[in-house]
Amino acid sequence: MPQAPDPLPTPAEGGFYPMVFPIDTDPDNYHYSDTWGACRSGCNRGHLGVDILTNGVKGYPVVAVADGTITWTADPCCALAISHDDGWKSYYIHLNNDTQNPDGSYSDDGAQWYLPGIYDGAHIERGQVIGLVGDSGNAEWVTPHLHFELWAPVDLDADNWRDTHQAINPTPHAAAVDGIPLDPEEGERPCAPGVCAPFGLVELAVEQKGATVDQFRLEPIRLQLRGNRRLLQGVLRITCL
Repeated sequence: MPQAPDPLPTPAEGGFYPMVFPIDTDPDNYHYSDTWGACRSGCNRGHLGVDILTNGVKGYPVVAVADGTITWTADPCCALAISHDDGWKSYYIHLNNDTQNPDGSYSDDGAQWYLPGIYDGAHIERGQVIGLVGDSGNAEWVTPHLHFELWAPVDLDADNWRDTHQAINPTPHAAAVDGIPLDPEEGERPCAPGVCAPFGLVELAVEQKGATVDQFRLEPIRLQLRGNRRLLQGVLRITCL
């Protein structure tokens, strides 16, 4: 599998690309794991994205992770790519193409996949709905999910589009913003009202020997580890200053 540029191009900071989570729904409605490089098509290719499964439910809003322009839509169905204003790129695949029934369920008619205002050349804003979670394309007989890819710019002047960007593992970048609201209320903090300040400390067990947790800003919540970096998942206890 391709190796990510090191360091990642701007506006990445601390090894993470600043984005929003690509599905706008409660985190209880989806799950995913790191399947970067997993065998696909009889191991003729590796998995270039992260599959975000929505517990068998179609129709959750898929949103653009950053501002940009739609530069590719699948023909006949059901995926698109956004070239970000900052030079990065993202792909959204298996978008819904089935009609919603009066009871809220979805048919399997494959009638139409695109939403109004979603077309090649359209400029899209961060957090804008660009489609719905579905099971289209080669996911027609599996559970509904979004296949999401994130590509870093490497040579935007290259003649071949395949040389302009490099696919990177999107899982840690999605996990870094998982559960953060698209539009958090001004001043909202994950602590008791009247106690919080814009800075805080995190207490957690760090398995990496010698690593410590720095002071960090709560918007967005991101851990900066001194020493060897690793993605930490678990419950955090936030102590406000």
